[in-house]
Amino acid sequence: MIIEAIGIIGVLLLAGAWIPQTIHTIKTHHRVSLKFNILYILGSLLLVAYSVIVRDIIFVILNGIALLMASINLFYTVKLR
Repeated sequence: MIIEAIGIIGVLLLAGAWIPQTIHTIKTHHRVSLKFNILYILGSLLLVAYSVIVRDIIFVILNGIALLMASINLFYTVKLR
C-alpha cells in the first residue's frame, strides 16, 4: 500500500511538471527540440509497452501521461516550423 502511494505521488509530481510545460508551449509558441521530443516519445512508448506487459498500472499511467504531453509538444513544435 505504501509503495503504491509513493508511485502515485511520483506520477502526480511528474504530471505536475509536464502539464504546465505543455500549456506554456501552446500559449507562447516556444518550440522544444525536435530530436528531444522524438526520443522522448519513443522512450515513453516503449516504457508504456513494458509497463503493460509487467502489469504495473502506476508506470502505465505515468508513461501514458508523459507520452501524451510529449506528443502535444511535438505537434506544436512541428506546427510552428
